[in-house]
Amino acid sequence: MIRFAKPPLVAAAVCALLVASLAGCELPIDKAASPADYLPDDPEPTLSDDLPPPRSGSIEVTLTWTTPKAPDAIGAGTDLDLHVLHPEGEDWFEEEWDGSPYNTEPEWAYGGGLTAVDTEGQGSETFGISGPDVGRYIIAVHHADDDGLGRSEATLQIRVDGELLLETKPVSLDQGWIWEAAVIDYELGTVEPVETHRGDAVMHPISQPLD
Repeated sequence: MIRFAKPPLVAAAVCALLVASLAGCELPIDKAASPADYLPDDPEPTLSDDLPPPRSGSIEVTLTWTTPKAPDAIGAGTDLDLHVLHPEGEDWFEEEWDGSPYNTEPEWAYGGGLTAVDTEGQGSETFGISGPDVGRYIIAVHHADDDGLGRSEATLQIRVDGELLLETKPVSLDQGWIWEAAVIDYELGTVEPVETHRGDAVMHPISQPLD
């Protein structure tokens, strides 16, 4: 687990709540999964209408990828999508809460959003949030289209308040699969990769909405 400076608006009592271990979070590949399947139980909402205005600070997530079978292994023709799920969100492709190529400028990004959307190459795609709301943001990568070239290898960089806190190893993805990669807790001040108890990446097939 990687920690960053905690938001000054969070009470000490709240900071005492630690994120539960993600051990044993592997999902059967034939199960229709949602982010709630592997996150720790959180009966109390992390965001409500009576919270103070967004604090200063930033979150920036950058996706790049390569495709070994593509010419020169640069990923030509493949399409991987970056997803950032807001603390109020419950599942991928939610119209309001999932920041992605389907929702490039959500209101909760406060002027940020998804930039440099790449549908036929190696990325990069970057999602930024200015003055993030407190709570847990879930970061994922969806392999939307392999253009007949097979698997791609995705890498993520996560910066909080301008500091690079997590850079993942390349993760191999098939078309139609989503890699649920990391949780940024802007309330507790932590960035944590999502892994199984064996240290493997958490991924599963998923259906995307029609364009």
